[in-house]
Amino acid sequence: MTASQKKHDLKDAKYIKYVDRFQIDKGTINRKKKVQRIVSTAVVLLCVAFLIFGGFNLVGANTYAYVLTVNGDEIATMASEGEAQSAIDNYINQLSDKTGMKLSYDDHVQIDKISADGVVYASTADAAKALDGKMNIMADAVGVYIDGKISMYVADEDTARNAVAKVKDYYSADAGKSLISVNVLEKIAVSTTQVALDKVLDENSAVNMLMYGSAGNHYYHVADSGCTLADVADANKIEAAQLSKLNPALTSGELPLGTAVVLTNFDPLISVQVAKEVVENKDLAYKTETIDNAKLARGTENVVTKGVNGKEEVTSKVLETNGVVVSSTRLSGKTLEKPVDQVVERGVKIVVASRGNSSSGILGWPLAGNITSRFGARSLGYHTGIDIDGEVGDTVVAAESGTVIFAQYDGNYGNLIKIDHGGGLATWYAHLSKYYVSVGDEVQRGDSIGSVGVTGRTTGSHLHFEVRINDDAYNPLNYLD
Repeated sequence: MTASQKKHDLKDAKYIKYVDRFQIDKGTINRKKKVQRIVSTAVVLLCVAFLIFGGFNLVGANTYAYVLTVNGDEIATMASEGEAQSAIDNYINQLSDKTGMKLSYDDHVQIDKISADGVVYASTADAAKALDGKMNIMADAVGVYIDGKISMYVADEDTARNAVAKVKDYYSADAGKSLISVNVLEKIAVSTTQVALDKVLDENSAVNMLMYGSAGNHYYHVADSGCTLADVADANKIEAAQLSKLNPALTSGELPLGTAVVLTNFDPLISVQVAKEVVENKDLAYKTETIDNAKLARGTENVVTKGVNGKEEVTSKVLETNGVVVSSTRLSGKTLEKPVDQVVERGVKIVVASRGNSSSGILGWPLAGNITSRFGARSLGYHTGIDIDGEVGDTVVAAESGTVIFAQYDGNYGNLIKIDHGGGLATWYAHLSKYYVSVGDEVQRGDSIGSVGVTGRTTGSHLHFEVRINDDAYNPLNYLD
């Protein structure tokens, strides 16, 4: 090999070595780039994991956490003070959206900073949910005053106005075209105020409050056939006697399906007065004409013409308060059928019977005793009755049923009782020591009316007894059995 060839070969060898080194270095560079790409990817994945798991690695990095406490109750542990306040704001906003009212709170709220070691954080949403029922939520509401007294709270004036309107509609709904007017008797006013949210009534509850005095159901609606008041009492743990008193119109038998049974007394907050014009057909009562018949025995009656009620169309103005009729004023009437008056003839003939006669008289003896002075002329003057012997205090009884028309002192008669028996017949009882009856009393035959005495013009204790027909004196012995 020539020198020139060796030189060329050496050059080629160096070139090859150079090329080989370059190739080696290029592989190394590629390996380094792969490592860098792997590291970069790992960093990206870690960042994504941090974002997904809410900053899991931050626990070790944060120095402090924040505990939200309301009225002494620990609610949640938050990552920052701002998140704790946001939880409260979110809770209030959610309630405000739900109720449509402006809300605030009246609570002792603390946000305390603590060490973050080992802490598990709550999200803002979870903390807001945990606040439910823990805070005293105050609402900007409307107070409803009835006759100057606060009666309930509602969200706004429209709710109050609608509730009153619904109560008025309830009581006037069946009036239809006959409705004259519907009014609330009490004075109602409203005023804005701030009150606890749980005291604010929705519209339906406000209607119940106005109608019954408290929200809730006061009725039991019969849903089973064969149900009685006693069954309703048992089902609702109410005394049967109390239930009957609350439902005087209901019988003790089976109640029709759908019957509304009152369970409690209500004390409505308002009185809705409905005036309506009512047209209805009513009976037109017949009159009774009584004619005395001297041929018929006293106490006998004969119906000559039987009475028949007529019919009339009556228009009335009816006032109802909370569904109960309080008055009815007749406005007009139109006769549809005239009544037929009843005619009765009454016997006035006195049946005469003597004392001791086997046939009975019309009067009973007012006192058992001997007759000491008879009816008719005597030395002291004409005697208009008979005197029956008796001791002071002996009981005097009514000779027949009738009405007491006189019971007082009357000159020579002394204490005197007169009883009207009808048909012109009356009996008198004189010289009494006591009265047991008064004017207007109805007495039956044999009832005690007084006692024997010595009042008036008399020489000793006895009963002076008279029988009067159309105020003329007749011999009592002709009428006593």
